[in-house]
Amino acid sequence: MTGPWDMHDPRRRYSSTPVVDEYSETVLRDAIHSLTLLRSPMWEGDAGAALHAIGSLLAQTLVLLPGVTQLARDQEYSWVEIADLLGLDPSELAVNGVHVPVSWRAPLDTD
Repeated sequence: MTGPWDMHDPRRRYSSTPVVDEYSETVLRDAIHSLTLLRSPMWEGDAGAALHAIGSLLAQTLVLLPGVTQLARDQEYSWVEIADLLGLDPSELAVNGVHVPVSWRAPLDTD
């Protein structure tokens, strides 16, 4: 990546491709647990409740993807770089519906 967003921050540590590791697993398990407790606390530990939470997280990820993709394009990431970061072939971006709305903005934290 080149341009104004080409920063060399030593704290910026991420691979150019998706990583499955203990950190992602911990964050995802925490999200599944939290979402289950928020929506159906009596079903904590039930596989159906976990599947519902996973499906909700997947759906929410797909909702957020176009906006984050647009932000990456605004920061001069190439389509190839975006595809690599998502673990996709560049030709799969259009196939998977990564069409970004121009008006999308990151939500404000209201807490």
